[in-house]
Amino acid sequence: MRVLDRLQTRLNIAFLLLSVVPLVVVLALVTRRSYEFLEQNAYDYLQEHAARIAEQVEGLLHSRTSVLTFIARAYALQDDEPSVLAGALLASDTAFQEVAILNADGMEIARVSRLEPVFPDDLVNRAETPEYRVIRENGISAYYGPVRFEGGGVREPLLMIAVPHYDPQTNALTRILIADFRFRTVWEVLAAAALRAGESVMVLDASTDLVAHNNPSLVLQGMDIALPELGTGIMSHVDGQEALYARQDIFLGGQRFTILSQQLSSEALALAQDIRTIAGVALALTLVVVAGLAWYVVRYVVKPVEEMANIAYQLTQGDLSRQVRVEGAGEIATLGVTLNTLVDRLRSSITELKDTQDRYRTVADFTADWTYWEKPDGSLQYVSPVSQQIIGYAPEELQAQPELIHRLILPEDRAQWEAHYDRPDISEAVRRIQFRIRHRDGSVRWIEHTSRPVYDAAGDFDGYRVSNADITQRRLMEDALRTKHQELESFFRLAPDLLVIATIDGRFARVNRAWETVLGYRTDQIEGNPIADFVHPDDLDSTQQALSLLREQNPIERFTNRYRHADGSYRIIEWASQPAGDFIYAAAKDVTEREKAAAYADEIIRLRASFEREQEYSALIQQVVSALSHDVRTPLAAILMARDLLANYSERMTPQQRQEKLASIGEQINYALALVDDTMRVLRGSASEIQFNPRPVNIVALCRVSLDGVKANDAIDHNYTFR
Repeated sequence: MRVLDRLQTRLNIAFLLLSVVPLVVVLALVTRRSYEFLEQNAYDYLQEHAARIAEQVEGLLHSRTSVLTFIARAYALQDDEPSVLAGALLASDTAFQEVAILNADGMEIARVSRLEPVFPDDLVNRAETPEYRVIRENGISAYYGPVRFEGGGVREPLLMIAVPHYDPQTNALTRILIADFRFRTVWEVLAAAALRAGESVMVLDASTDLVAHNNPSLVLQGMDIALPELGTGIMSHVDGQEALYARQDIFLGGQRFTILSQQLSSEALALAQDIRTIAGVALALTLVVVAGLAWYVVRYVVKPVEEMANIAYQLTQGDLSRQVRVEGAGEIATLGVTLNTLVDRLRSSITELKDTQDRYRTVADFTADWTYWEKPDGSLQYVSPVSQQIIGYAPEELQAQPELIHRLILPEDRAQWEAHYDRPDISEAVRRIQFRIRHRDGSVRWIEHTSRPVYDAAGDFDGYRVSNADITQRRLMEDALRTKHQELESFFRLAPDLLVIATIDGRFARVNRAWETVLGYRTDQIEGNPIADFVHPDDLDSTQQALSLLREQNPIERFTNRYRHADGSYRIIEWASQPAGDFIYAAAKDVTEREKAAAYADEIIRLRASFEREQEYSALIQQVVSALSHDVRTPLAAILMARDLLANYSERMTPQQRQEKLASIGEQINYALALVDDTMRVLRGSASEIQFNPRPVNIVALCRVSLDGVKANDAIDHNYTFR
């Protein structure tokens, strides 16, 4: 029930409208008018005060300008003692910080300052400054410069005032008197002003810089003030509180100064706040009185009625445990007794109905399938709790939205569902379909849907009883098995190797298409035929031995035999086989080219070894010929020497010496013949026939024999010594 529909709320609103609201309106009008009146009075006062301060400030500045003008005219600013005149002016009026005198060309001819001494070398040409150019070009009687802040560590604002002197006869500019006016004098004016509580007065220049305040420390601190645009209004006070303000502008030459008078709102409108407080107290007292009256009505009228209304509402929600508390007599008490009697009778009827319903619901709720009863109008009379488990939706949700079942069916299966759902024939006993439905969590469930018509006691059609079994796992297994079978089928059909399923007795049961590529046979020419029909006759025995091992359920990792190609040639096939019961599963590949390549590789190795032997033999011949050339040259040289000695010195030799030389020639010839024989045996490949028979040699005797040979062949008879 909405709050506004409650009897208590309506009575409270009536009391408020009849008593409180008129009082609130009257108090609000009085408070508002009082506030506006006091606010306008405060604005008028601030406006008047700002105008008065503006008049005083403007008069002060004009008076100082008049003093400068009077001095400029009275003394004509002669050249005799300008510095004395400037110093006298500075000494006579503390409102000036610095005084300077310019000639007609803008050159300083005198300058005196309170801050520091000025020497002749410090005088500058000010012909390009605004104070000179504006007076020179416009012929005005006074020039006011923008406010500037100087004074080292003390931030004191200064206003430049320049007045010219013109020749009375020619009206030509002769001198300009310039003075820096100190705003400290304006501070004194503001400090002397009579201010109300929470009121402050300030002066801002054209740049909205604070140049004067009744509290000078704010100027020295350089506080920023946001200048409002309107003449009166509300702004932030210097301490951050809300304040009323009024502004008044004054103009001196081209410079504008704004006089701002402000007062804290809490002070200016204090009386208005008091009026508001009084109005609030009066309103609170009125509310207390109204609340008392409302409590009485609620306690003795509204509460009993609301209690009965609440119990009646609980009855509609199935709660029969509450009773109306009856007090006294009268119409309300009679109504409470009647309602309690009605609740007792209803509780008894519901108890009987619930017992009957529980028996039937127990049977329906605890089935494994999701069942529901669909009425002819499409509503769901009953939905079993298993729906929460199968599709994620509670029975109450489905009963509230019967069309939800239609929406949850996947679009791909919706046409099948609609064809099943829209069939008008109700005489068919059982109808069954399978479809996919979307679970609440986003997953997909397969449902086997079985429906049968329901008839009431009169035999009239009363809808369908539906049973939905979750067959997701079964369908997933079927799909996975189907997918795996398709994958294996694709692999078997497209594999480049030879794949075979054979019976254990040696017949081809199934082969893949690679057999057409490798051996040139169609699959139907191979399947069903014995393996032996395609094997090379020389490989039949080894093939039968391999089949015997496979019949004993022994796998064979590598076996090679030759198969006949369709063109009559033979291909070398390498097998890997695995028996499994009555079948043999084998994979093979054509290794004919690999075997040929291996044979070619062996032949290349043999030829390379033969070539290397020929190279070694050729090198041996070269070594033998080289050695023979060296070894034969030695005996030939000895023979030639012996021949020369016999030919030239035979008459000087004894017969024995001649005989020794001839014997030496024979020995050298035999030695040379032996070398030639050994070399020929090596060249004929019979080097192994040469026996290596090393013997000890007397080195001393060998050297003496060699030396004797040299002496014998020496025709000059050199002297030889052997040590």
